[in-house]
Amino acid sequence: MIKTISVNRQARFIKPRIKELEILINDQTIGILEKNSVFRFKYISEKAPLLGLHYSDRAKIYQSLNLPYIFAQYFPEGFLETYLNSKYPFSDAPFQDDEMLRLAIFGRETLGRIRVRCSDPIFNEWIESLEQPSNLLNVQDLLGDLTEQNFDDYLNNILAKGRFVTVSGVQKKMSVATIGRNTKQSVAYIAKGFDKEKSPCLAANEYLCMKVAQRAGIRTAQTSLSTDSSILLVKRFDIDNNGDFLGMEDFTSLRDWSASEKYMGSYASLCNIIREVSSNPNENLLQFFSQLACTCLLKNGDAHLKNFSVLYRSEEDVRLAPAYDILDTSIYAVGNNGVHEVYDDKLALSLTNKHGRRYPTKKALLQFGEQYCGVDPDEGSYIIERIQEAKETVYEENRDVLVQNQWLAQKWEVDIEEDDLEFGM
Repeated sequence: MIKTISVNRQARFIKPRIKELEILINDQTIGILEKNSVFRFKYISEKAPLLGLHYSDRAKIYQSLNLPYIFAQYFPEGFLETYLNSKYPFSDAPFQDDEMLRLAIFGRETLGRIRVRCSDPIFNEWIESLEQPSNLLNVQDLLGDLTEQNFDDYLNNILAKGRFVTVSGVQKKMSVATIGRNTKQSVAYIAKGFDKEKSPCLAANEYLCMKVAQRAGIRTAQTSLSTDSSILLVKRFDIDNNGDFLGMEDFTSLRDWSASEKYMGSYASLCNIIREVSSNPNENLLQFFSQLACTCLLKNGDAHLKNFSVLYRSEEDVRLAPAYDILDTSIYAVGNNGVHEVYDDKLALSLTNKHGRRYPTKKALLQFGEQYCGVDPDEGSYIIERIQEAKETVYEENRDVLVQNQWLAQKWEVDIEEDDLEFGM
């Protein structure tokens, strides 16, 4: 007797893979990324603009088993990764859900100047079928009317259906665009929301820490705080005055490391990379020392490899990016030992391979500056004093923010007078 075998015809259908993607720099096609057994990138011309600082040989075919980190750095992590995995319709795509599909989606809009385009008409028909809500907003609307609820609603709308720029980090982050008067492109901002239960006052924390760095003379990204102190708006610094996008690579990409390795290495190794790639290493090492000193004095324990970047137009024009993502992490508990809350009062990376992750003394920081950054100890002391003075000035000038964020004021031991509270109400 012949046994009947039932066949699920739908289960036999295997979606095709995306095998080729077009790579663009400021709307100019520069090369092709292919995926068969390995990833292969090749330039279309020896005069093509630079893909990345590890890709200077235009005649070479670059091969790797894994997705090249120049592209992997644009994949979301933290909140965005979790949210997109649960909400974005990857499974509805007419192609297999793999790195090439996700790069085709995420690469349409990125931080920096790299864009990715899939020429397959089936992919384009599918992606265009998704509702595309406008994400052009007025900055004043963002700052004046934006609240935590409005931000969450907007975030859900854009992430679920719209075009978006993926932004790394564990918190809620979203790229939004506003019409700029003097630019060819829209002026873009990163809007950052936070979990007020797990990380109270985090937007105000980062806003004030960035103000301290700026007041101390450190080049920083421009920031603004919403009226209810729930949302931080950061102006993107990868767009020049002409509206062109600059090349941008974080230090995981510069080290050819994955995002999961962002807490590996030392700040000394970053100095070596800056010295190797920067067009003006002395100036950029001084800038890096200033950022590191600010990291230590403000207790920013999350200054990992992805929170330092370089900007460039070409191999001959590479510079350290402005400081960003500066905040005091030492005031947030990371766990509980059963009796007391536990705090991670350490650096994200070791100062040197011998130093460990503990915050350095002033003497050790000055020695680091002299040995690895070429900063004279007297100049290093002046930078440290300038940051300390900036803290006091910023706290005094922003008492209204501290009144609105009393938990933060208490953690920082900033006295809030009764008159301030009445004024704040």
